[in-house]
Amino acid sequence: MVITITGDNQHQARAEARKVTDAFVAEYGSLAVERFDAGEAETEQILSSISSTSLLSSHKLVIIQDFETNKILTEAAETIVEQASDDVTVLILIGKLDKRVAYGKLLKKTTDFREFSALSPQDTVNWVVQTTAKKNGQIDRGSAQYLIDFIGTNQERLSNELDKLILFNPTITRSNIEQLCERQASSTVFELLEAGFNGRQKQALQIYDEQRRQQVEPLAMIGMIGWQLHILAIAKTAKDKSAADIAREAGVHPFVAQKSVQLAKNMALPKLRQHVHHAVVLEETLKSRTMNADDAVKHFLLSL
Repeated sequence: MVITITGDNQHQARAEARKVTDAFVAEYGSLAVERFDAGEAETEQILSSISSTSLLSSHKLVIIQDFETNKILTEAAETIVEQASDDVTVLILIGKLDKRVAYGKLLKKTTDFREFSALSPQDTVNWVVQTTAKKNGQIDRGSAQYLIDFIGTNQERLSNELDKLILFNPTITRSNIEQLCERQASSTVFELLEAGFNGRQKQALQIYDEQRRQQVEPLAMIGMIGWQLHILAIAKTAKDKSAADIAREAGVHPFVAQKSVQLAKNMALPKLRQHVHHAVVLEETLKSRTMNADDAVKHFLLSL
């Protein structure tokens, strides 16, 4: 039996992998489990483990982490499926699966394929509220949205921050979030651009200065600004496409795509293209010339 677990939602994918492993260990014991990192282990060793039974148990679980990083192993995907017997369960874990390639099509068609997609913006808020309740805490939807805006959409980080917030006070408030959590830089960059595009240059410069006090270098800031402008350009030119479609094409979280769509609505495409070009030129200039990087980035922000 072969189980494939993959998807953009790595938090749920890892939870599913733990669930499968825990169920197996409960029935057959931990000594019947073999784990391999596909990027480091010898391919022959992995294939040998799959084709042999355990001496200590009637069943065996072979876990292959980062399967996609081993080209030889992916080419042997058909062999793995064929060799896995009723006594051997193979758990294939893939971070990013290209279902267009041969092994991706094979695994989707011939294995117990479990894919976990990134949560939609609405589902992310629901998840925060529900997870908080499971952890014996309380958070309203507005504060849940604020937490996501503040630290990002990564569910592992959100779960860890919820633990910290609930320990401080079971009722989570915006004030507690600001006091205990560190604002995500990319989220801050979005706010910075939003302020700049809406004529609030003073606020944009304040956000920049806050990031500098947190030791974020000017080159890193302009890099993140350029990336966010690129996402805005994609959102602006994606006619009649949903935020989910844009997220898939741009390789970003649906939450980021939705925020970008909203901000891009009132922006002129020629001006946006100009800003993207200037950001790229500025990043290249900062890498190749000696200059006052802070002044250069601030001048760019004022030009918004």
